[in-house]
Amino acid sequence: MREVLDYTPGIYSNAYDSERVLFYSRGFLIDTLMYDGVPALSNFNTGSIDETPDTAPYERTEVVRGASGLMTGAGNPAAAINLVRKHADSRAPTFSLDITAGSWQNRRIELDISRPLNADGSVRARGVVAAEDTDSYQALYQKKKRVLYGIVDADLTPATRVSLGFDYQDNAPRSTTWGSFPLFLADGTLANWPRSVTTATDWTYWNRKTQTVFGELNHGFDNGWMLRATLSHRRYTEDLALFYVYGFPDPATGSGLDPSVSRSQGKITENSLDLHASGPFE
Repeated sequence: MREVLDYTPGIYSNAYDSERVLFYSRGFLIDTLMYDGVPALSNFNTGSIDETPDTAPYERTEVVRGASGLMTGAGNPAAAINLVRKHADSRAPTFSLDITAGSWQNRRIELDISRPLNADGSVRARGVVAAEDTDSYQALYQKKKRVLYGIVDADLTPATRVSLGFDYQDNAPRSTTWGSFPLFLADGTLANWPRSVTTATDWTYWNRKTQTVFGELNHGFDNGWMLRATLSHRRYTEDLALFYVYGFPDPATGSGLDPSVSRSQGKITENSLDLHASGPFE
């Protein structure tokens, strides 16, 4: 998500540490993230949108800068981010495979397959699998990510489609940092840290998992109006062990830093029901 938004005009990000990212637009914190137009909870660690979603299960990312009250209630003057899920739209079998390799032992593979489930193609399925392993320019840091997505689309009539799907994502970074680094040393001089600096240890981690089951009904009327109903159940869990040192170190002895540790687990369950209609009128 951060890579997508960093390339989006009018949006910028900064980070508390290796895992917590804040997104801004028009001077305000972005806190509106939607899945197929249905708002989801913000990241409770930052108050901003969740930075962890992988793009593999999504057809595109839509961005509306400025107040978005028509879609999200009162709206926010920053921006709204909408992730549009992939659907099994093709009535013929399709297949794509992406393999990526990069610096710091970055390795990624992404597989996307769709096919009809009956003779006339009125029932179709699509599956996406992605796996990524990478190190970092930051000392000790490693990250593993696993993504699984599946959806079945069925045309009940030429004007009515029912969809049922799920997604699963597991982020498992190791040697994660917690907080940032002091800009100045104890004598007031700039710290000038090397790019690889870290306050992490080899036992710190910040594991996060997201699991979603969703269903969708779309019906088109002859007058151009569209009725859409969506029901989803999302479960987010995190398990973390963190270490941090804070203060202003002495440039000669290195003393002056105090340690802090944290060990916690958390879970959020989110149920959403959305029903809306749209169409032309005079």
